[in-house]
Amino acid sequence: MDVDKADVGSSPNESKHRCSTKTRIAALAIVTIIVLLLISLLVYYIQSRQSGQGNSNYSGAAGEAPEVCITPECVAAAVLIMRKMNRTTDPCVDFHEFACGRFSRETVIPKGRFQVTTFTSVSDQNELVMKDIITGFITADEPKYLQNMKRFYKSCMDVEQIEKTGLAEYFKDPYSKDWPTINPKAWDEVNFNLKDVIARYAKVDTQELFVVASGLDFKNSNRKVLFVHDPQLGLTREYYSLPRKDPLILAYQKFIKDITVALGANETTAEKDATDLVDFEMALSKIMVSEAVRQDFNKAYNPVNVSYLASLYPELDIPGTIRALYGIANVTIPDDETVINMYPTYMEKLHETISNFSGRVVKNLFSFRYAVDKITDLSPRLKKVMLDFEKVMNGKTEETPRWQKCLSSTSSAFWKGMSKQFVARTFSETAKNYMMEMIGNLKTSFHQILEESAWMAPPTKQAAFKKLAAMASKIGYPDTNFTNKEIETMYQHYTMQEDNYYPNERLAEELTRIEFAASFRKPVDKN
Repeated sequence: MDVDKADVGSSPNESKHRCSTKTRIAALAIVTIIVLLLISLLVYYIQSRQSGQGNSNYSGAAGEAPEVCITPECVAAAVLIMRKMNRTTDPCVDFHEFACGRFSRETVIPKGRFQVTTFTSVSDQNELVMKDIITGFITADEPKYLQNMKRFYKSCMDVEQIEKTGLAEYFKDPYSKDWPTINPKAWDEVNFNLKDVIARYAKVDTQELFVVASGLDFKNSNRKVLFVHDPQLGLTREYYSLPRKDPLILAYQKFIKDITVALGANETTAEKDATDLVDFEMALSKIMVSEAVRQDFNKAYNPVNVSYLASLYPELDIPGTIRALYGIANVTIPDDETVINMYPTYMEKLHETISNFSGRVVKNLFSFRYAVDKITDLSPRLKKVMLDFEKVMNGKTEETPRWQKCLSSTSSAFWKGMSKQFVARTFSETAKNYMMEMIGNLKTSFHQILEESAWMAPPTKQAAFKKLAAMASKIGYPDTNFTNKEIETMYQHYTMQEDNYYPNERLAEELTRIEFAASFRKPVDKN
């Protein structure tokens, strides 16, 4: 996700790589993993600090201030860092090689992955903790949301049942019925209605021409506003600047074709439709704004109301899209609702670009995007199509272990429940209180520094005091909305089956969309 979109918030169905991740739910998974990673680091720090108290494991002469920590934890941390360094390099000449050279040369990327970082080992440890949480037996005395987490995970791990069911569940979906490539007889070019397609797919948060999202106002973080901006394409934007016949572009085109053929499309039809779809995405990429513009938040801040937005782009019916997206949670959007139109130049050129392509191409784009994240695990053939594509794009040669996929899906669907269980195992209230005390001491010291600073003018100093007072401490987990009872309420409709994974995922996605839409009218909680 681009930086600007990450900051403004995003709709549930956006993702960094639209062909291989789970849209909004995947985004929640990433957030969950980051939170858990930070918790682990805090736990390690606290354990190291506590084990170092009450001993003299520091170098330095008696009576002198300690200079170097030599506790077992400090030594272990130092060794871990040194193993990544190339100390034969002058840091003033090449600091990256000095700090990371050995890690870069000696680290082997496993076949089931396409990248490894210095935090991978910490992430792996966290995954083992989370796996242990959801692989135990279901007991009647544990929270219902935890029981459903375990059922969800178990259904995901049942590959035999998933492949036995195959595509049957997908083909029951109304959104599979009118995909032109798959069902050419059901396609009616004459009666194609762009507005209807955009609004209909907005209900399932498949937004392919423009994206409606909500988030904090850039210039007033106490309120939420709506945003409209350009979409995430099938590939990251850099790829679309490559020549049309570049191997990476052709690999993406082949991926689209192979997916549709695996779903029953005629090969010749699939080839032509895939070619047209890639051409369409490349055309969309050409009207998107530059990275420089994306980084300029002042240029991206263009507040208008819903009715005015409708008059600017009447062919797109943006108000209808907004109301379809938020109507699933019974959220009313009036005509005077504020919308930040982030990239007007893109929106101005959008309808003209669309008009250069047939309705069939546009509908194929929506149908493909809706399906691709839902079906690639449903048969060995589709799994191979996905892996072949990933091999070309990022060098991945083996599938991610099934348990890791299922863990990711489970922690995405039950992100808050997983966080609660993880915290219970790894981060005690005592540890949190210790960190809060430490931060309180830092704020006290900073307050004293401000008081003693002679160079600051009184108004500036008062502003600094005000900012310091407003500074929130976010340690480990929130103090509100994080009890088992509150989390039970959040997941009260998440009734999962042990033997039918596809409906489980669709239910989790639907409830996540409703939760996201409903949150728009809830007060901003900065804690």
